Amino acid sequence: MKQGPKTPGETGVDLAGRDEHLLRILLDESTDPIFCFEPDGTYRYINQAFARPFGKDPREIIGKKIWDIFSPDEANRRFALVKHVFESGEIGIIEVRVPQPPPKKDLYFLTSAKPVFSSTRQVEMVICISKDITERKQAEDALRTSEARFRQVTDHAPIAISWSNPQGNIEYINQAFHDLFGYDLEDIPTLEDWFLKAYPNADERAAIAAEWAEGMKKAEENQNRPFTMQAPVTCKNGSVHIIQITGTLIDDFSFSIMNNITDQIRAEEAILHMNVELEERVRVRTAQLEQSNHELESFSYSVSHDLRSPLRAIDGFTSILMEDFYQSLPLDGQQVCQSILNNTRRMNQLIDDLLAFSRLNRFELRLVPVDMHALVDLAFGELTTPETRLKITINLQPLPGITGDPSLMRQVWLNLVSNAVKFSSQREEAFIEVGFETRKDEIVYYIRDNGAGFDMAYAANLFGVFQRLHGIKDFEGTGVGLAIVQRIIQRHGGRVWGEGKVDGGATFYFALPPSMLLS
Repeated sequence: MKQGPKTPGETGVDLAGRDEHLLRILLDESTDPIFCFEPDGTYRYINQAFARPFGKDPREIIGKKIWDIFSPDEANRRFALVKHVFESGEIGIIEVRVPQPPPKKDLYFLTSAKPVFSSTRQVEMVICISKDITERKQAEDALRTSEARFRQVTDHAPIAISWSNPQGNIEYINQAFHDLFGYDLEDIPTLEDWFLKAYPNADERAAIAAEWAEGMKKAEENQNRPFTMQAPVTCKNGSVHIIQITGTLIDDFSFSIMNNITDQIRAEEAILHMNVELEERVRVRTAQLEQSNHELESFSYSVSHDLRSPLRAIDGFTSILMEDFYQSLPLDGQQVCQSILNNTRRMNQLIDDLLAFSRLNRFELRLVPVDMHALVDLAFGELTTPETRLKITINLQPLPGITGDPSLMRQVWLNLVSNAVKFSSQREEAFIEVGFETRKDEIVYYIRDNGAGFDMAYAANLFGVFQRLHGIKDFEGTGVGLAIVQRIIQRHGGRVWGEGKVDGGATFYFALPPSMLLS
């Protein structure tokens, strides 16, 4: 139902003229609070938008003074604006807060006050129009809170952080920035000041500034994706650090995160220098090793040709002497001739063993499946006679196969089984056990006997060339067999060791990488 125009008593203002009705409608339907003051601070008119935040009808407020609505401090602050407009005749603007009962949040308005002049140019009334800026104020408060939290985090961050506005003015540096470079914000108010101080060399400064500008351009083109660059930075005290700089754009502000990587760069340079030095050492050592191998080959050639000839002559002439003149020789002479034959043959065996040892590194391994169980069985059969086998009890457990060089692994088992048979030969009941076990990160084969054993104090000498822990009169041998075993196992990536007790037997182990075990 269409309402008629309100009477002057209802609104508190006497608006004359034919447009009074339309004007009242416009004022009351406005979403912006509109109100009028008399010189003493009395509300002469208010619209619905003004009364709504107070939960009142406009008629309840019209005719009251400003001190009846607001607290004394707030009323005085507002009336100061009204008084200023009445006295000066100038437009005034003020930001006001309208408290709301909990849990509602307070409302904020930006109010402009404009004078209304009489025919005599006297200010007879002040009209105020307010704009609701609550959302803007809340956004500003949230932004301030967020910025305060951000500053709190960045102030205690362990790496240097700074940002500058679109005009190139540096607005923020954190404590880590100051600690690293020594500059305060007053020292570098603009990016230009920063570049001048951080890069004193003009050519270097121009190159770094160009790289920074290009990085920022790419960051903007790639949806503000950060970019990284490195540069030497001169600090306030004159020291220079290598800095890794990560930059990006956020709302046209340029952000920089700077990490001191000087120690890292120096460490990398030191490692590079060490690698170069190591490569040189390896080259020198390789050359020395090649020379040693060449000398060893020459020595092997001399041993195999030059030493064998006189040994064969000694052995041959002594054999002739024994065959043709044995009966004519006295007993001492017979014993001397036999000793010569024994020693020349032992020397020949030493030469054979030494040559075999020297040849171990001179050819590539032929890695194929190897039946370890069969190799032990064959070695035992080859090294014993039917008569000796009657005196030996052998416990050969099932042994898994490996991927290795079959001829070299055959030599390993020949030497180990030969040792076990030899050193247990003086037992009335000899016992030999061959087995296998899996340990952490390796597979282990072992051979155990109940023979003469050895003193563990001399265990380190077991695998040396020509090293013997027993006299030649007690047990034959050249002292090269275990050295050959160790060299072969090492070439397969493994290790060898022994355990024993004098007159209590011995156990020899060799371990190989688990990758060599046949599945």
